[in-house]
Amino acid sequence: MKLADATVERAVETWRRWEAEPSPGSLSIVKIASATFTKTPEGLLDRVDDIPGRVFGAARLAYADAGTLRAEAHDNIEEVLIDDPRLARMEAAADHDEWWEGVVIPDRAAHAVVGADGELEAIGMVETWFGMTGHIGVITRADRRGRGLAGVAAGAAARECLDRDLLPQWRARVGNDASQHVADRLGFVTIGVQIFVRSGPLLSSTMEP
Repeated sequence: MKLADATVERAVETWRRWEAEPSPGSLSIVKIASATFTKTPEGLLDRVDDIPGRVFGAARLAYADAGTLRAEAHDNIEEVLIDDPRLARMEAAADHDEWWEGVVIPDRAAHAVVGADGELEAIGMVETWFGMTGHIGVITRADRRGRGLAGVAAGAAARECLDRDLLPQWRARVGNDASQHVADRLGFVTIGVQIFVRSGPLLSSTMEP
């Protein structure tokens, strides 16, 4: 599969705008297509040897467009608001780091796969970046995995992106093979990587923007 040239250009422009924003406190390098972008807190590089608790990590960056996306509509998808009590119960039962790696702050209602018991089994969300890219988050209940539900929820989120003229973006931590496999099945194409270093003690293993 090959992304359209305009899709790649849009992805590169997303990270160009990202680089121009203030740093959250970590050194982060993005290599995408033929471009490289770096976000560095002031003075960090001068102090890197003295910073305790440095954490090195990487995530792959993948994108889809109308020519690559393979996501069919499903009848058991329900839109749920952020204050839905079922979402709170899902979070309470989830591993903390897995939850914060998988979720984003959705612009609208999240797309949820609802089980026979009425509880949420998987959710897919879209967070808009710079008015042009839809960053997708997805998480599945631990006891409902292995049934393809993440792909159903994430597929609904990806379709939302295209309907809103947003570029669907998928970021998966290197080592999270399950997330990468879902993206591959949906037709996301990897064209970049984000490498980051967090200063100070490690409080969470989740990725930073």
